[in-house]
Amino acid sequence: MGIMSTWVLTVAGVAILINICEILMPEGEMNRYIKGTLAIVCMLVLVSPLPRLLNAELDFTEIVFGESENVGIDFSFVDYVNKLKADALAKELEIILAEKGYEGVKIGVGVMPDSAEFIAESAVLDLSDLNPPEGLSREQIALNLRTAAAEFFKISPDKVVIRNG
Repeated sequence: MGIMSTWVLTVAGVAILINICEILMPEGEMNRYIKGTLAIVCMLVLVSPLPRLLNAELDFTEIVFGESENVGIDFSFVDYVNKLKADALAKELEIILAEKGYEGVKIGVGVMPDSAEFIAESAVLDLSDLNPPEGLSREQIALNLRTAAAEFFKISPDKVVIRNG
C-alpha cells in the first residue's frame, strides 16, 4: 500500500472510532472535554503525513512530552520500594525459620542501591534472641541459618553475616 492509501485508511478508521465514541459518550460536562480530546487526535492523524511530504522528521513524543533526556528513573523511590520489599522478605524468612525451630532470629537485608530491580546483596542474622533447637551445636545452627538465608535471598553464603552466634 502506498503512503496516501495508508493515510486515507487511517483517517477513515479514526473517523469511525470517533463516531463510535461519540455515540457511547454520556451526556454532561465531560462530553465537551472528551470531544475536544478526540478532535485533537483527529487533527494529529490528519497532519501526520505532512512531515513525510515535506521530507522533514516530526516527533510527536518530543512535542507532547518534551525532551526525552529529562525522563528518567527516580532511584530514591526505587530504593525505598526495594527496602520495603527487603523488610517484607526478611519477615517472611523469619516466619519460615521459626516454623523450622529457629524462633527469635532477626534478619536484615542489604539491597543493591540505584538498581531498577530488587537485588539482595547481603543478609545479617541476629541470633541474640534465638531459642536454639535441642541437639544442635552453635556452629551447626549458624551453618543451617546461613545456608537457608543464602538460598532464600539468592546470594552467596559468604554474604550472610551471623551476629551473636
